[in-house]
Amino acid sequence: MSNQDGSWKTKFNLGFYFDIKFAEDWWFHPAVQVLSQQGIDNLNPYPTGYPEVDDVANELQIDRQLNYYRVPLMVRYHPGDRWYFDLGIEPALRGKSHDFFYLEIEPDDEFAYKTKISDITSTLDFGFTSGIAYKLSKKRLKSMKLGVTFYNGIVDVITDDAFKEDPSKKSVNRYFQIAVTIPIGAGEAAKPQEELPEN
Repeated sequence: MSNQDGSWKTKFNLGFYFDIKFAEDWWFHPAVQVLSQQGIDNLNPYPTGYPEVDDVANELQIDRQLNYYRVPLMVRYHPGDRWYFDLGIEPALRGKSHDFFYLEIEPDDEFAYKTKISDITSTLDFGFTSGIAYKLSKKRLKSMKLGVTFYNGIVDVITDDAFKEDPSKKSVNRYFQIAVTIPIGAGEAAKPQEELPEN
């Protein structure tokens, strides 16, 4: 997330996708991410109105987490046996959103508090996404793939300027995603192709 004084958040996301061929080497590649978490870690402390939290504010670790239901809608270009190139748009609907406050009192004892931030965050997100993927099996028409995706949002997801590092600028979601995709229900297409005899 941009325009926030903190560090990148690392999370596990989960979803499913479809590949619909519409031309030679070209596919429509929609997906649904049912578990998609964005945000930022190690935010600067801010007043919450709760003395038990504010009294130790400078000792707290504050992590911001926004949960989304994302629907990437991409066009996929597949020029060869193993490489895939994706480009498209990505609308999203925000679910729950919280700031988490952590304070380690002892090695095995931690103070934790969370507060809802839905009143300072946008319900919708939208942006552009691109990616590249590599098919692991050369002999199978459909097989597991490893890929990297980059998303750049254009919606100001923090609606209260008091919670931005620079109130004159937007706070938009950005993420890099390392993905492992597994074809399910590929049927006959997932079986190895027959190798042609060499001349």
